[in-house]
Amino acid sequence: MNAKLSGLSTVKFNAVGTSQLKNDEAVHSVVDDFQVDTKAHGLGLQLKFKPNLISFHVDFGQFNKIKICERNNHVYSFWNNPYVFFEFSRGCRLNSYYLGNLTHINKCTRNNVN
Repeated sequence: MNAKLSGLSTVKFNAVGTSQLKNDEAVHSVVDDFQVDTKAHGLGLQLKFKPNLISFHVDFGQFNKIKICERNNHVYSFWNNPYVFFEFSRGCRLNSYYLGNLTHINKCTRNNVN
């Protein structure tokens, strides 16, 4: 089963079910993943449920356009894009927390720092 619903938010859902016959018994299993992308209060939010992980990403958006210098009628600009990322295993064993920043110079040079 595969579904994608779009509107103000985007919701994606995938599920794969399998059945096997072992020792005269039917064994069923389902592997699923679920993702929600939305915006709230000017923040980009993404929530993912994978088979073994749950993650949550908050994107603060691009801001702080700073004019670095002007040369030959070309303006060099600097943009910041900070974010926060949480990742948890479904068994609550492996947990991660990231603070990061994407930097762009004239939207052609990009650097990602965690």
